[in-house]
Amino acid sequence: MNVLEEDPAVVKEMERNVFVDSLEESGVNLCARCWAQQNDFWPAKWRLTEQIKYALDTAEIKIPYPQLEVYLDRQKES
Repeated sequence: MNVLEEDPAVVKEMERNVFVDSLEESGVNLCARCWAQQNDFWPAKWRLTEQIKYALDTAEIKIPYPQLEVYLDRQKES
């Protein structure tokens, strides 16, 4: 929420929300919603995504990535 409040492109008079969007098998999907002027939309979206990632890193919140481990058993045939 701090990232949304500090960004200059976010319209301060409009509501800002951060909430749990869904609970997944290997993580929790969060959603951040705010308003920006049409001309600021894409730069604000990219900047906010980056700043939110940095805020999570600073708070030592890890983002899980799907991981698949494959073990091959190579037994010799007699």
